[in-house]
Amino acid sequence: MIGWAVATGVVGIAVAWWATARPERWGLERDGLPRWRVPLAVLAGGVLALAVALGHPAGAVAVWAAVLAAGADLVDRVIPHRWLAVMLAAAAVRLASGSVAWQPDLLLAAALGVFFLAAHLVSQGGFGMGDVKLGVAMGLVLGWPAGFSAVVLGLLVGGLYGIGLVVARRATLQDGIPLGPFLTLGLAVAVLLPFGPVVGG
Repeated sequence: MIGWAVATGVVGIAVAWWATARPERWGLERDGLPRWRVPLAVLAGGVLALAVALGHPAGAVAVWAAVLAAGADLVDRVIPHRWLAVMLAAAAVRLASGSVAWQPDLLLAAALGVFFLAAHLVSQGGFGMGDVKLGVAMGLVLGWPAGFSAVVLGLLVGGLYGIGLVVARRATLQDGIPLGPFLTLGLAVAVLLPFGPVVGG
């Protein structure tokens, strides 16, 4: 298993490097993100290898894609569809494996979608549509109750970060923050320190 984890990590770093080598692969117009390709690729590959070693391949692929999506969100406030598609593919493999009851997971994903969509409408853009789609993908990848816990953790840490910016007078209550990195943190915690056997697959 360790050998597979190392090989997976190397492949993950290589693919992440390739994906971040040119801005158009991210759907971005400016070239800020590729400057991060070395640490971002290493982080994504390392998380992928660790999750595989822990026996959660589907969750590993989802976290890998979410890390790359979080990098794009942090730089240009956009979560590229290609990484969401990778997460949904990992979720489909997990649900198709027959190792989990898919009905609660679909209900959770739908509930998260409704919650994030309502937040998007009420906040007038404070929650982006990328956050809505990421929340749904997390629900499908992690299932109940891990998906719920991961989202709550991500929102809690993101909220504390936002409050810290306001207290430090580096932002106002009207300013939005990229939620992708914080939701990705919740996803990674749920996969690497799973809340239950529903994670992985």
